[in-house]
Amino acid sequence: MFVGMARDDDKRFDQVQFERILRRAIDLEADRGDVMFSEHDVIAAGRELGVDEEATRSAVRELYGETKLELDPPAGTDIVVEVADGALRVTAPPLPVTAARVAHILFLVGWLAFVGSFTVAMGRISLLLACLGLPFCVIGVSAIIAALRHIAEWTELQLMPDRGLLSRRMGPFLRSSALDTHKLRLNVRGGHAKDSPADTDFIATHLELQHVGQRFTLLAERSPQEIEWIASRVRSWLGA
Repeated sequence: MFVGMARDDDKRFDQVQFERILRRAIDLEADRGDVMFSEHDVIAAGRELGVDEEATRSAVRELYGETKLELDPPAGTDIVVEVADGALRVTAPPLPVTAARVAHILFLVGWLAFVGSFTVAMGRISLLLACLGLPFCVIGVSAIIAALRHIAEWTELQLMPDRGLLSRRMGPFLRSSALDTHKLRLNVRGGHAKDSPADTDFIATHLELQHVGQRFTLLAERSPQEIEWIASRVRSWLGA
C-alpha cells in the first residue's frame, strides 16, 4: 500500500476511511463534468497508491473485459514494429552517437584510468589496498560497456503464438534468449519527476521483461513516449 510523506500534524485514517475518502473524491470530481480516463490513467493512479501494475490490469480485465489500447508511435522514433502472420517483431537500433554520449564515455575512460593507476600504485604498497580499488575498476569497466552498448547494440524482440526470441547484437557478438510467450510478463519501470510540484509524475525509463525467473532490461535510454508505446503494442499482442 502507498505510504506518503506525512507530517506530525497530519490527520490519520485507517484503510476503510482511506478508501471511502478516495471514492468520495472521485464522485466529486465526476460531478464537474463527463471526464474520460484511459487505461494508462488508471495504471498511473494505481502506481501512486503502490498497487502493482499487473494487478491493476487484471482488475480492468475482470470488470470491463480485455482492452486493446495501443498508443501511436512517437514522432521521430526509429524503433520498428511489425505484425505479420500472427507474429510481432520489435526492432530497436542503436542510439545515435552524440557529443554528450561521447563525452560521457571519455569521462568514464578517464575515471577508469585514474582508478586503475591508483589501484596499481596501492598494490605496490599492499595487496589489501589494491583489493580495495578493484571493485571501482569493475564498476568503471561495466559503465563503459553499458555506454558502448547504447550506441552499438541492436535489440530485436520476436513474439510468436507459442514461442519468442530476444536477440541483442553488437558487432559480431550476438546474444539470444528463447522465450515462452505464455510465461512472459512486461513491466514499465521508472520513477517520479523531481521537478514536479507534487512529485507525482511518473516517467518511464525502461521496460522489464520477466520470463521464468529471468529479467531483461529493454529500451534503456529511450524516451518515455517510446517506452510506453512499445509496452502498449507488446501487451496488446500478448492479450490477443
